[in-house]
Amino acid sequence: MKPVVVHVRATNFLGGPERQVLGHARVSAGAWYEPVLAAFSERRGRVDFLDAAAAQGTRTLLLRSGGPFDPAPLRQLAHFVAHEPVAALVAHGYKAAAVCDLVSRATGRPWLGAVRGFTGENRRVRGFEAVEMRLLHHARLVIAVSQGTAEMLAARGIPPERIRVVANSVEVDEWLPAGDAAGRAPRGEAWVFSGRLSPEKN
Repeated sequence: MKPVVVHVRATNFLGGPERQVLGHARVSAGAWYEPVLAAFSERRGRVDFLDAAAAQGTRTLLLRSGGPFDPAPLRQLAHFVAHEPVAALVAHGYKAAAVCDLVSRATGRPWLGAVRGFTGENRRVRGFEAVEMRLLHHARLVIAVSQGTAEMLAARGIPPERIRVVANSVEVDEWLPAGDAAGRAPRGEAWVFSGRLSPEKN
């Protein structure tokens, strides 16, 4: 039986971070481990992120919750860890980091934090980000999506030897010009990418 790596994300929609995790799980098919994607559900019962994961053949784990302070997701994830060959938990965001940290303490399995940067867009978000930064000091490794993010984490006290840069990626086969298997764009053609245009991203 393959070792399992559980990616945990608190999400109500399918955005950029969710698509990156889905893509990682998709290209990991056939690797030495099996990715499992987990997400929280407060009463709704369905999560778009997990529906998309199931549609591409990735195993999912729905962590049911009656509210923000319900301990049920902790018990569910700890139960999964106790009955599966889980090698590591990967937390994407502050809520996932809090749950993974507690489950890691209870089960002895290591957890990793995945960081895509902090926006600090309002007081509430800044509070969540401060909690996540404190929790990241307990993670076995912290994954940064860029060198700039890695430098920010180091400046906030994460030891550089516990930071790894894993850049976001694109599955180029979906975007290559027709007939160009080498991926060369026609001469003079430029490719431009735009992320979500919002004030906190400068």
